[in-house]
Amino acid sequence: GTTVSDTSIKTVTLDIESAYSADMDISVEYTPDADEDAVPIVEEMSETTATVIAAESKLSEIDRIAAVIDPEELGERMRPMSVELAALDSDGNKVLNVMIVPETVTFKASAGYKKTVSLNVPVKDDSDDSYERTYTAPTTVEIKGSMDVISKTTSIMSEEIDVGYIYEDTDM
Repeated sequence: GTTVSDTSIKTVTLDIESAYSADMDISVEYTPDADEDAVPIVEEMSETTATVIAAESKLSEIDRIAAVIDPEELGERMRPMSVELAALDSDGNKVLNVMIVPETVTFKASAGYKKTVSLNVPVKDDSDDSYERTYTAPTTVEIKGSMDVISKTTSIMSEEIDVGYIYEDTDM
């Protein structure tokens, strides 16, 4: 940023910081006063990353780049939106005196909610070799969707995983 370091009747002395840039992912989120479990469902974003240009001191304050929308603007049906991007700190406050390219992003959005449900991962090992195979899998997963869909969902079942043909450490 620019700060005034000394003044007199005849002169003003300015300190100018160099500008730096960083590429950041763009998120779409609700205003801070929205329900904690409410999340927008977003499709067809025109851009997924933005370039932020700012003084190094300002750049270090930025946690994320977001298109912030009011949940009252959305319903169950997707609707097109064009929203100005904002640089936000970790508390969700706007960081001022920064330039974001592009300035706006377009997308389709509808009202959604998130919920944590049980995740069931069936595993089979029909091999008859001497390898001992162990595995770990998450027990829960966060889902998001319309309220009528996620309110009826209590668990998710994944496809069966056959570990009998795996011979070295791997992630699936």
